[in-house]
Amino acid sequence: MPMPMPMPMPMPMPMPMPMPMPMPIPMPIPMPIPMPIPIPIPIPIPIPIPIPIPIPIPIPIPIPIPIPIPIPIPIPMQL
Repeated sequence: MPMPMPMPMPMPMPMPMPMPMPMPIPMPIPMPIPMPIPIPIPIPIPIPIPIPIPIPIPIPIPIPIPIPIPIPIPIPMQL
């Protein structure tokens, strides 16, 4: 019995040709806008107003006045 013919290997698919890269569109160069030179505006420096420091008023410390304690005078008993 003759050997069956081996199946022929399928032909590999040909690689598709890569798409040609599109020509890069040159970016439009923007015209350089001249930067406006900032004119220095004089900022008014605030002059510090002197705040009057309150002078501490001395609180008078109450001096304890000695209250005279009444000493009981012995009254002689009336007989």
